Amino acid sequence: MRTRPELRDQQFHQCPQLVRHQPQRQPINHEQDHGSRSIDHHVRHALKLIKTYTAEDDPNHLLSRPNGYSSKTAFGDSRVKADDVEYLKEDAAERGGSVEVFTTEEAAKARMDFIQAVAKGLPAVGEYDYVKGGALVRESRFLTPDQA
Repeated sequence: MRTRPELRDQQFHQCPQLVRHQPQRQPINHEQDHGSRSIDHHVRHALKLIKTYTAEDDPNHLLSRPNGYSSKTAFGDSRVKADDVEYLKEDAAERGGSVEVFTTEEAAKARMDFIQAVAKGLPAVGEYDYVKGGALVRESRFLTPDQA
């Protein structure tokens, strides 16, 4: 059975245009994996949709605004320890993450670059960011590198 990091590596291997702010990993040997479960099953097992934002309740005030994203959702990740996030709101990115969808990949990369520049000066707000097409996936800093 595959673990989530192996699935992410498989997806990265299949989608070389995916931009990651993590060190490159060695590709897994797909021929040695005899797991019978699909990628969807593994992703659904750990992740839970928490909120789909509107322009009125978007915490970043970027939804449907100039240079902003066209949609945003928050998800929870069962691998984040409850003690690490007990004082945070249910839809806080630290509880799992979020997906922000932009009209272009360049816009998604620009947002990722901005977030990473801020996090460089404030390590306590760091996170794992991934771009594929116009989608920016932001994952909790409370996950280990192997989990993210």
